[in-house]
Amino acid sequence: MTPLLVVGLVLCLVAAATDLRSGSIPNRLTYPALVLAPPAHLLLALRYGAAWPDALAQAGLSLVGLVVCGLVPFFLWRKGAMGGGDVKLFAALGALALPRVGFEAEMYVLIVAAMMAPIELVYRGHLLRTLRNLGSQLGQTFRKQEHKQALDPALVSWFRLGPCFAIGFALQVLLHWRSP
Repeated sequence: MTPLLVVGLVLCLVAAATDLRSGSIPNRLTYPALVLAPPAHLLLALRYGAAWPDALAQAGLSLVGLVVCGLVPFFLWRKGAMGGGDVKLFAALGALALPRVGFEAEMYVLIVAAMMAPIELVYRGHLLRTLRNLGSQLGQTFRKQEHKQALDPALVSWFRLGPCFAIGFALQVLLHWRSP
């Protein structure tokens, strides 16, 4: 297992604790991973005996992972459906784990979130309100633009993804524990 997967796991565990405590994932947690992941891949590849072109390719793959894993969350953030810290953490994990493993980890994080969200909505007593909102928004898709109604921001339920990152990325690390 690559040491950078361990770094990603630690990053997710700290992000989960921070998100639960403060409701945000701070830049001081994500920016170092975003900036240092490509050079770290380069140096690790050289340390394990790769030639310079192969080591540079590893650093390039890290940048591709950053973009691939950050793109969909970025568009969700632009629509107000995800927090900025979540977007940067997805991108950082893509840079650390490279595109294939990073994208798989992203899917695990989102699957865990899809399983935990209804449980949290029931716990907070917001499930029926959220389902009504969803029905209302689905009904809006068939209306003409001039007849659409804006969603009341007070009816939106937010969900903290930090714990989902920790569980989903831990699952991904376990699956790749013995991978070369």
